[in-house]
Amino acid sequence: MERTRAGAGRMVWLDALRGLAICLVMLGHIDTCPRGLRMFASACQIPLFYVITGLIYGMRGRADEPFLHEIVRRAKRLLWPYVTFSAVAIAYNLAHGADAARGALIRTIALEGVTTLWFLPACFFAECVRLIVKKLAHGRRFETLCMLAMGGFCAAASLWLYEHTGCADPLTVAKRYWIVTVAARACFGALYMMLGERMAAYADRVRAMDGRKAWALAAAALALGFALSRLCGMADPHYGWLGNPALYIPASVLLCGALAAVFCRMTRGLSALAFFGRGSLTAMATHYPLPVLRYAGMGAAALGLGGLPALILTYALVLLIEAALILAVDRVLPFMLHLPHGIKQTNKTPRNPSKPPN
Repeated sequence: MERTRAGAGRMVWLDALRGLAICLVMLGHIDTCPRGLRMFASACQIPLFYVITGLIYGMRGRADEPFLHEIVRRAKRLLWPYVTFSAVAIAYNLAHGADAARGALIRTIALEGVTTLWFLPACFFAECVRLIVKKLAHGRRFETLCMLAMGGFCAAASLWLYEHTGCADPLTVAKRYWIVTVAARACFGALYMMLGERMAAYADRVRAMDGRKAWALAAAALALGFALSRLCGMADPHYGWLGNPALYIPASVLLCGALAAVFCRMTRGLSALAFFGRGSLTAMATHYPLPVLRYAGMGAAALGLGGLPALILTYALVLLIEAALILAVDRVLPFMLHLPHGIKQTNKTPRNPSKPPN
């Protein structure tokens, strides 16, 4: 299996799959993105992030740690960048007036986040739910029942929110039903993480499968998932809205499983996507909270383009700007992603217990 040199043990195909997910997120947030493509993106982009996390856990087989240590480690990994990037977003909003900055600050404190920054605390809570289920589980059957219960809760919460809010402004929904949306996000993420762990057990089988059969099955799953996503309509896990949950969940599982199967068999042409995958946190935290999309759209408008050419140019500019931001954060502002040296957890690879020390 192809691995990167930077970051021992990182699998290129998983980085590339995460890169595809963040590229779909950015594409779906462009105003001129066609509705059909937006529905496809909404059906798999956020679930794909969670599934990738589950795939990593399933393949690495992490050793058990004390529960509190695991929670603290995940808080450092997810909530620290939430704080640093939120500070930048609040400062940017301050340039537009005290009211805008105050609103951004309130959203940050409420863990609602400034636009796409909602994903970081949501992911943290999802990891907490997953860990609780893992600690309480006394067998695969109990874990499966928990997954079914989480899926049922997500579906019920989605329908309940729609019934009680109709077409209300999403921010109003988030404020009025904060506990419901936070719980729905946590269960939603935990469900797909655990599905990813289940998928990890089949990775070797997929790679060993006959090429034609594997590609045919992946193509069929993608086609069916795409069709279901069109029937489901628009969905937004940010606010607990899943469109038609009975269609959204099967569509997202089919799409995530098919994409994971395709990428785990690929060995070439993944470098660009892997770059965005490794920088996905920076891209998620900047493309919408900061005016990246607006400046890219202004660049396309300055050339007098419209329709598909404008969309392509806007998207290309977004990718270029985000690539520059990813490099800048990695090389100049790494503290935004990791706790400063001296208080962060060590990233050293643990010694293999089967090998004696030198």
